[in-house]
Amino acid sequence: MLNDLLNCKFDFFRFLNAAERQKIYVAILFFLYEERLAHQIEIFHDDLLLKVAPEIERLTGQTYHEECFRQDIEQLVEWGNIVRKLEGRRVRSLSDNSLRRNILKISEETFQLVRYLLQQSRSGTRIAANRGFFLLQDLNAMLEELESHLESFFDGKRDNGLLQRSNHLIGEMDSKIDDAVAELTRLADHLHSFLEIGSVFQAETYEQIISQLQSYNQEWLAKLNSFAGRFFSRLLALEKHLCFDEFVNAVGLCSQNDGLIEHDPALKISLIVAFFDPASGRLDFYCRRVNDELHYAIRRISNYIRLRDDRTFRIQQLRQRLFEMTSASPETCSAWINNLFSPAIVPSLAAAGTPDEKSQAPQPRRSASKAAIARSAQAISPKKLSIEASRELEKHKIATLNEFFFSRVLAGKNENQASNAVFENIDDVKKYMQGLKLALIKSRKAAENLKFEFLKPQTDSQPAQFKLSDCDFDCPDHLIRKKNDGL
Repeated sequence: MLNDLLNCKFDFFRFLNAAERQKIYVAILFFLYEERLAHQIEIFHDDLLLKVAPEIERLTGQTYHEECFRQDIEQLVEWGNIVRKLEGRRVRSLSDNSLRRNILKISEETFQLVRYLLQQSRSGTRIAANRGFFLLQDLNAMLEELESHLESFFDGKRDNGLLQRSNHLIGEMDSKIDDAVAELTRLADHLHSFLEIGSVFQAETYEQIISQLQSYNQEWLAKLNSFAGRFFSRLLALEKHLCFDEFVNAVGLCSQNDGLIEHDPALKISLIVAFFDPASGRLDFYCRRVNDELHYAIRRISNYIRLRDDRTFRIQQLRQRLFEMTSASPETCSAWINNLFSPAIVPSLAAAGTPDEKSQAPQPRRSASKAAIARSAQAISPKKLSIEASRELEKHKIATLNEFFFSRVLAGKNENQASNAVFENIDDVKKYMQGLKLALIKSRKAAENLKFEFLKPQTDSQPAQFKLSDCDFDCPDHLIRKKNDGL
């Protein structure tokens, strides 16, 4: 996939860097984007000119001629932003074979790029909990349909339409999980930054924000946690079906023959199971991050509201005292001012503003001692983790190793040879060696958290050899097997 990304042509980004005609290019592509949203995929050359010319003239303040429009279209076609073809039914003579008979449409890459740019331009968009509920409902409906397809396959119905639909469902379930993770991550970032300078929230709406955040926490996150357990149980039951392996292989083979597959369906299902597996901690990591940011935001807003109310109360008191002083007689004001001061021989202050209630004056600030100066000159001691933090870090490392072995070594299977593993670079080799070391040390704590085990290879077996881009790696051809408690 990295090679595919490196080999891509990025000419359709060049209209963003066109200094002189950037606004014109953006206006043309925006109108084509709106036509696409209105389900008008294609538009004629002359019709597009009539639509974009007034807007471009308003932006530039100059007359926009047809010759300039033709040159702009030629440039966008060359960069791959516009797809152009000739409408043959409108050609009646050789003189009609001109640019006016061309049909234009925005390319798929540019359409997705413009959609992304418009989404980024809408800053401060609030995240609704309803979208999270819809994602859970979509996942539940897709899994129910996939279960019905598996039962139909088990009963003997094995047509290509069912297999293609099953492959589509597996891919859509994977994309829905990506949307859920993106929403949780976006919510955590949103909570972390919405109190910073330039926030769109006003101080008068903070009480409403707190109620919305608490409602989101109680509804969306609580429902997500309860849904994850049931969904994971159904996924395990799906994997334990008698013909599940045959069904997945048939789906992958059918999709390969039709040229519709991008990833292995068995690998996608294993990644989905690993995401909802409580032992992996992946879903719990995102939920815990959102929960921490949520409580932090609520605490900050509550403290701000309390301080604002106290300040408002003090201002009201000052205004009331000022009004009393302006309405009092000069003798009364002089008596109040004289009561604020005490003789110099009396080391006391008026605590409540009257001479009757006195309190001792505060002690002067103590100067810094030599011991404090010596401590401040010392080097900063290194930060040490607590025992709980070290344990959490170790569990996170082992969970990362479990995910790596499930996806790269086992590849969705219960057991696999080391020679069948998929390594991309030296970092994957390091993770493999780290898992091998933890599995062979026989440490009790590591053995409890590891979800795989190594079996000794046979004496006459050939070693596993890997030729990677940045290293060559040879190792014994161990048999790696998934533990029963990890299922």
